[in-house]
Amino acid sequence: MDTEVELKLTVSPQAVGKLKKHPIIAENIANIQTHHLRNWYYDTSSFSLSEHRLAIRIRESGSRFIQTVKTAGSSSGGLHERQEFEADVKYPELEIDKVSSSEIRGLLSALSSELRVVFTTDFTRETLDIPFQSSLIEMAIDQGQVEAKKRSWPISEIELELKRGDPQDIFALAKELAGKVPLQIHEITKAGRGYQLARGTEAPIAVSLPQGDTLVLDAFRAIISNQLSQLLACVANWQEAQSQTTFVELIRSFVTIKDLLWMFKSAVSRSASTEIRSQLMDVYEQLEPLDEQCRYGLWLSELEKLRLGDLDSQQTLLAWAKSYKHIKSWDTLIPEINDIVFGVQMGQMLISLSEWVYLQPWRGDESSRLKKRSKRSLAAFLAHWFEEHWLDVEQNVRDIKQDEGGWQGPQQRIERLIRLTLYWQQFYKEKKVRRFLAPWHDLVAGADELNRLKWLAHKVDKLPQNEQGEVLDWLGNERGACVMAITQTLEGLNRLKPFWG
Repeated sequence: MDTEVELKLTVSPQAVGKLKKHPIIAENIANIQTHHLRNWYYDTSSFSLSEHRLAIRIRESGSRFIQTVKTAGSSSGGLHERQEFEADVKYPELEIDKVSSSEIRGLLSALSSELRVVFTTDFTRETLDIPFQSSLIEMAIDQGQVEAKKRSWPISEIELELKRGDPQDIFALAKELAGKVPLQIHEITKAGRGYQLARGTEAPIAVSLPQGDTLVLDAFRAIISNQLSQLLACVANWQEAQSQTTFVELIRSFVTIKDLLWMFKSAVSRSASTEIRSQLMDVYEQLEPLDEQCRYGLWLSELEKLRLGDLDSQQTLLAWAKSYKHIKSWDTLIPEINDIVFGVQMGQMLISLSEWVYLQPWRGDESSRLKKRSKRSLAAFLAHWFEEHWLDVEQNVRDIKQDEGGWQGPQQRIERLIRLTLYWQQFYKEKKVRRFLAPWHDLVAGADELNRLKWLAHKVDKLPQNEQGEVLDWLGNERGACVMAITQTLEGLNRLKPFWG
């Protein structure tokens, strides 16, 4: 049995040539070895092995057939550590008796009559050993495809496997390479992609939260690692579908990491997260205008449903609304999104975030105040945090005058608190959370509507004089109804019962 420590990165087929010219690779290129590898992966029709977090394959490499069983092991933001059991077999057929683990051998024997090939991989692998800093790292460049049920997915990836030395050197090498060639860290193995094709599913995106009695710093590491995995899954889904839905999921994943870094700043040293927050924001701020384009386009589609008395007035308003934001079509936005998502800066940020999660620099860098807070359980931390922030924002909104300009700051805080409450809602009773959040959702919707009405009011003077009256009357009625609804909602905040109590 061996334990693998490896980092997986994707690279576009067009960039492989440039990658090989990188000085670190070029000086070792004479030792490169090329192999053609074909693999058959086995499972039952109901994917029982996958459910047990196991994979078994037979690999054809030259004249050899190698049977390999891999466990899921652990993965922390792209860095994989797992067990594998290998044995030579005579033919491309399973020989379960050669599996050295008695427990795994027993499971495979019980399922032997149901095991069949569920997908295959066929690729060319180029390998070379790279001495780097204090370590020896094997680099593999794989290009080919995964096939299942007459569907296929291209393989174009790099694996950096630690042969000996310090796992931190893998990240250092990855960042060095990613500075010259766009590389994308990813967690989906070839087997994982094969199972997705066989099942007809996308990369899974699921929230896995630590237990309430977990210490705060342990909980922080677990959730950031989980959110990085989700972000990588969102990138993979975007690469495959490139739809508005997968883009929204990608943006939400970014926002969740930002929110969690902000939430835990009272327990985690700010200095330990300064650099990674800066890298994260640099990429997010490039994507944010494109996200705004998508959301603004959706609002325009709602505006088109309005029925003012004069249809010409409505069409004039729409024309001004569209020209104000210079709305682009979705097909035009996709290449811009791709340039960011698959660019050098995004690749380096993801590698740095993965390294940050693995090294946990926030440990041992705490003031006496932070040390005290870090000794609390996650449940105690959350109860104190939600009470402090929800009560504070409630006081702030009561001081707002009911005009359009006063809501921007509080609205952003409310939206962030709503997102974080929903993120942690499984710790609390669902009905209590839903009742507590309902008026806050209403306040956000009301503030949004006030801002939109304000913006439309600024465009009325662009209409012909004889059409302005009707539009102004409509805007006035809408604004009055909106302010009344907000006022009634604010009055109802007194009756809210805390969900964290």
